[in-house]
Amino acid sequence: KATVKSGTSLTADAVGFSTSSTPHTATFTTGSSTGATVFTITGTGGGKSASVDVTVTVTEVRNLLTLTITTPSDATSFKVGQSFDVGSLEITATFDAAPTTVVYSKANNNLGALTFAPAIGYIFVDTDIGTVTSVIAELKIGTGDEYVEYTIAVTDKSYAAQVTDVADLWDGQQIYFGASDGSRVNVVHAGGNQLNSQEANVHETKGLCLDDLEHSAAYTVHREKIDGVIYYSFQNGGYYLEASSTSDNYLTRTDKLSDNCRYTISISSGKVTMTNKGNSSRPEFRWNSGSNWFSQYQSSSSLDKAVIYAITSYSEQAVADAFVERYLHMGEEVSGQCNTYYPILKPVWAAMADFEKAGVSGAAYERLKAWAAAHGEHLDSDMNIVSNSKIALLDTMSESSNEILIVVIISVISLTAIGGFVFLRTKLI
Repeated sequence: KATVKSGTSLTADAVGFSTSSTPHTATFTTGSSTGATVFTITGTGGGKSASVDVTVTVTEVRNLLTLTITTPSDATSFKVGQSFDVGSLEITATFDAAPTTVVYSKANNNLGALTFAPAIGYIFVDTDIGTVTSVIAELKIGTGDEYVEYTIAVTDKSYAAQVTDVADLWDGQQIYFGASDGSRVNVVHAGGNQLNSQEANVHETKGLCLDDLEHSAAYTVHREKIDGVIYYSFQNGGYYLEASSTSDNYLTRTDKLSDNCRYTISISSGKVTMTNKGNSSRPEFRWNSGSNWFSQYQSSSSLDKAVIYAITSYSEQAVADAFVERYLHMGEEVSGQCNTYYPILKPVWAAMADFEKAGVSGAAYERLKAWAAAHGEHLDSDMNIVSNSKIALLDTMSESSNEILIVVIISVISLTAIGGFVFLRTKLI
């Protein structure tokens, strides 16, 4: 027999059997009313069973005194579509009767005693963004009614916007290729003859939902200017997409950048015309809806053109920062690497607009100038890389022009003097 307050948790330990080395336990909690209550504890083990009756006399209500967060939650950021979870949260309650302290947590499997708002398992929706900013956990036992609160943030899912202007494609940008109807986007090229796809969820105004993709498969844009023309290539995991075949509709991959990896791009009504530089037989990048893949086709193909979704939106500084990070190797030991890095960055720099180049400054710009100087080149007033021989030629032309001008002046003076002499002589005669 036992005399306890209402709400006291009772545990029966070592309800064991001689044939079992593992003791059996039973846990139960008394009701809220006073009086005598009989609990029957049963257990089985080793093919045998046993039971014992325990009479508990409830004398008075057990009351909650305090409620405190003793271990903060490690789950405080949620996106639309995710369900609420308390993570590592531990809440400690104190009472006026034994047990005087109880810890509530997922590990202790007793969070059901508290009321949470939002409820555990609640799935966040668009309207929760900016409005659901905290969690309240409440516990009522006896005359005690306490709550604790902590801050959370609900944000939108991540989206990649559709690219509608080729000027918004820049070196270092992360992109996906998509079907124009928004049904599918690429996966990472696995080494076959086409670029396969996965199901996609495209929002009418926000673009491609990245959180709903089964596979993360973004390609990095490589932008160059060669012989006055802007070309784009696309890389993932060290491999470029390549239009490798002149007789088959193949889109393969390679770890060597070549003209078969480079495309000119134009965009009209959101659809992308991608024409390969090195493959005139199968130059067009197209979406094959019948096979659910992207590949290379003849210019006369009736297959649909693809669309492009960009993870990072365009900004002049973003272009400059990507250039510094990808090509100037700041913070690294680059002694002896100039001949390796400089030829790679030159066509990328040439493809950048003046206002994009302006974002490269300080030590990064000084390194660029030093590498140019080491190759007999320099940056002119428009930040274009030019050969030092052009300056020498201009200087030579300038010196020659001065010499020619002096000769001309002397000649004019001589002719004038001779003309004057003849005129006077004729007049005297």
